[in-house]
Amino acid sequence: MKAKIILLFLITIIVSCKNIKEEQSENIEKTLRTYMYEKAKQFDSTLKLDSIRIIKIDSASSKFELKDNILKLRDSLNNLFKDISFDQENLKLKVEQFKILKYMNSLSSSNDDLQVFKDDITKQSNKLKLALEKASKLENEIKKLKNILLKSKIDSTDFKFYNVKFKVCFTNKKLEQECEDSLNVNITKNYRIKK
Repeated sequence: MKAKIILLFLITIIVSCKNIKEEQSENIEKTLRTYMYEKAKQFDSTLKLDSIRIIKIDSASSKFELKDNILKLRDSLNNLFKDISFDQENLKLKVEQFKILKYMNSLSSSNDDLQVFKDDITKQSNKLKLALEKASKLENEIKKLKNILLKSKIDSTDFKFYNVKFKVCFTNKKLEQECEDSLNVNITKNYRIKK
């Protein structure tokens, strides 16, 4: 008799857990559909959402969120370094142009162009200094977050949001299907897109 009651209890738990998982998946898919529909309309009002296929749903903890923030900061830092590199090359070229113009102006009597170039170089130099300061702040922020992560002062079991990997397909006005693979989005407990 006890075995039957325990078996009935286990079956009830398994069925209820399955129903909760199905409900979560349905709510997540509904949220994704709404989100992608709105994004598509912002981009091109003629796009029609065909399908969304959820590839993977992970529960994200505070530790996951911290790692995600570190990766985003690293991306920002890499983009900033690319901009800095471009600005440095641009500044070198402007300095070379200034030297040539200065030499050419020494042969003539006009100094107006020299002042414009000098002002432009100063402006470019100041922009570069600000970008380098911003890069330094980003590097410090990344170091702080990494230290928190390494010292394990962050909980890895508390649920924060769902990290959803999915595929979405649209049909354009020419009736051609366009698909995007391996998209990621974070969805909160209340089934809202986490910005």
